Amino acid sequence: MDYFERKLDDKRRLTIPTELRNEFASGVVLTRGFGQYLHLYPKTIWDREVEPALGGHILDEKIADLNVRFRRGKTGAELDQKQGRVTIEQHLLDYAGIDRELIAVRAGSYWRILPATADV
Repeated sequence: MDYFERKLDDKRRLTIPTELRNEFASGVVLTRGFGQYLHLYPKTIWDREVEPALGGHILDEKIADLNVRFRRGKTGAELDQKQGRVTIEQHLLDYAGIDRELIAVRAGSYWRILPATADV
């Protein structure tokens, strides 16, 4: 599965499709994306690929800018075991312009989360 559409519930919870829940068994990391959308990472991918990439030289301005982009508003959570849900913080939804309906598209080893009205 490389694409899904969902409606958030009244508590801003996103239900991960059953077929993908094992992918997020280690937890979930949500961040701002490169543009006005969100990135959804399995925690294992964040720890193995993103953290090392953000750990460049202390005086490298490009690395510093990436750290600011991906750490600003970053949240981590565990999936609700019963329903496979994760809460998305309001400030992240506001940043991406997501009201209630969203689409998720796989972008390699992470997911891009956009408003349902976005042109993918």
